[in-house]
Amino acid sequence: MSEQLLQQILNELKEMKADQKAMRQDVELVKSQLKETRQDVELINSQLNELRSDQKETRQDVELIKSQLNELRSDQKETQQDVELIKSQLNELKSDQKETRQDIALLKSQIKENTALIRAIRDRQEETDAKLEALTMDVHKLNGFVTEHAGKLDHIVKSQERQDKILESLALRSLEQESELRELKRIK
Repeated sequence: MSEQLLQQILNELKEMKADQKAMRQDVELVKSQLKETRQDVELINSQLNELRSDQKETRQDVELIKSQLNELRSDQKETQQDVELIKSQLNELKSDQKETRQDIALLKSQIKENTALIRAIRDRQEETDAKLEALTMDVHKLNGFVTEHAGKLDHIVKSQERQDKILESLALRSLEQESELRELKRIK
């Protein structure tokens, strides 16, 4: 019995050693799988970090796009304001153009009136020129008449001066004679 028991114990030990060896192989396999799992986890962590970095960059890109969209909206708003300003200026230009056309029409009307007035003035000027020419001829005739009569007047003036001298001398004589007559009357 003891041999059998020993044999049995030995067999059991061998089985245990075999089980232990199998377990060690299983442990090694588990360790190997665990190592691979850790490597996979590290790879996943690395990929997660890359994804987080990519996500961060994507968020930054989204923020940049939002900022650019806001700038575009602002630019669009400014462009709309510029368009409204241009429309307003165009309306002003159209209004100014309409006023200019009205002014041109008024100027044309005034030019027609002025042209008619100028023609009337020219016609009157021609009449005035004719009258002035006639007056000039009359003045020349009068100058000739005056010149002719100026000689006669000079003669008359000289004659008048002579007569004035004669009258003066006669007046002096008359005074002398009156004086003499008075004296004679006194003497008598």
